[in-house]
Amino acid sequence: MVSAMVAGLVRKWSSKRCDLGKYCSADRRRSRDPDKLPTSPNWVAVKLGSQTFEKAICWGVGNGERIKVSTDCWIKGQSLRELVQGPLTRSESDMVVVDFMYSGCRGWIWEDISFVLPQDIRDKIRAIPCQQVGNEEDKIIWKFSKDGNFSTKSAYDLANLAQEQLPSFLGQWIWKLDVLPKIVNFLWLILYNSMPVRDVLASRGIDCNRRCPLCKDLPKSINHLLRECVFAHDF
Repeated sequence: MVSAMVAGLVRKWSSKRCDLGKYCSADRRRSRDPDKLPTSPNWVAVKLGSQTFEKAICWGVGNGERIKVSTDCWIKGQSLRELVQGPLTRSESDMVVVDFMYSGCRGWIWEDISFVLPQDIRDKIRAIPCQQVGNEEDKIIWKFSKDGNFSTKSAYDLANLAQEQLPSFLGQWIWKLDVLPKIVNFLWLILYNSMPVRDVLASRGIDCNRRCPLCKDLPKSINHLLRECVFAHDF
């Protein structure tokens, strides 16, 4: 439920109806590696909600000036990059929709793409409603409602669906073992990649050398510590 509610907050940011500065400090917005900065519970919730939000939005074509042809989701909720295989040229990566259609949305300039688009993709693009008069801006649309507007209920349903698709807890067998509690705890740390070895610490933003201090060859991951390191074999 929290992720659904925060998705609504992210929606307000996208439409500039809420001040991001209330939840995200200027230092975090300027940082090249914001994940290494101290994180408040509010910002953790915001990041969770943004994941729900990003899955559920697409672009509605207006004047086409803001939508990237290749990377933004504007073709029936998908991007061109998701629909085709192979590399794209720099011009295709930088192209916006307004450069890809004739003035007044009278058709699409297929020859601006360096390869022949499959017919099914062309049909999807032709079916996109766009304005022939005026200069209305492109807008973000919520994919899970009939009118394209955000609703907490649809976000809640989406968050629940994502939760249902998560794999079930795989460690029930650990707690049933008739061994010392410290061994149970040790196995749980291994299963959930939570043992504080160098590679795990570095992946969580702690500044440390990943290399194994014993063999000085590979990163000191849990697998390396228990199986791969030559010193582990001797132990």
